[in-house]
Amino acid sequence: MLTRNCCDKYICPLILVLVLLNFTSCEKPQPLPEYYFPDPGDGKGYVYHFKSVDGDLPDEFWHIRRGGKNELVVCVMDEYRGWRQCSYEYIASNGILQESLKVFSDSLENMEVEIVHGNLYPLEPSDPERVYIQYLRWYTSPDSSTYTQIIRNRRYTPHSTKATRLGDRFVLFEIKESLEDYQEGYLEIDVKGLEVFEQGVGLVYFEREHSGQLSQRFSFETKMTIDEFNKYTGWEVIDLK
Repeated sequence: MLTRNCCDKYICPLILVLVLLNFTSCEKPQPLPEYYFPDPGDGKGYVYHFKSVDGDLPDEFWHIRRGGKNELVVCVMDEYRGWRQCSYEYIASNGILQESLKVFSDSLENMEVEIVHGNLYPLEPSDPERVYIQYLRWYTSPDSSTYTQIIRNRRYTPHSTKATRLGDRFVLFEIKESLEDYQEGYLEIDVKGLEVFEQGVGLVYFEREHSGQLSQRFSFETKMTIDEFNKYTGWEVIDLK
């Protein structure tokens, strides 16, 4: 028979563990930033349809869903390439951090991607002096020493003429990218761009400029359910994790 002392010795730690487990299970997930993508909930998520402003590039479809309590998964594909990349993002107390990125060839083979820095989006974009660095590196094969990398800097620009013209419902980020290729020799390409986020909607416009020429301009067209996306494209979303 257990004595009172024995009960204290064995039961008290058990009670403490149960209390801690209960506390952990009641912990609420972090909310998404106000100007980032809307929370997709616990279902299959939704799809954002982006169209090329100039009409010379295929439409892009961004599938956005929850991957866990504090994880967001954003997969991007277009009408010609199929599923190409999925970003696995952690919803932290101060913003969005990119934890991993999977890039796929036409045969859906995974390329090795290293996240050197994964600062994607702040909780409140209010500091124009702060730079958010996204630094990606990927290798042609797992045992290869040759690689390509992108260093992308985002800076909140509240005083630009474009941001002022958009109004308070929108925030604008200036983008500076350095695309560096270490294959046979060395190639560096500097890219400038803009990203516009709308309150309660998320990304609504983005552009990239290579060598002074606009090469990529997309605007948000519509938000789709998964069924609407399937019917519109004839495809089905693919869960790659």
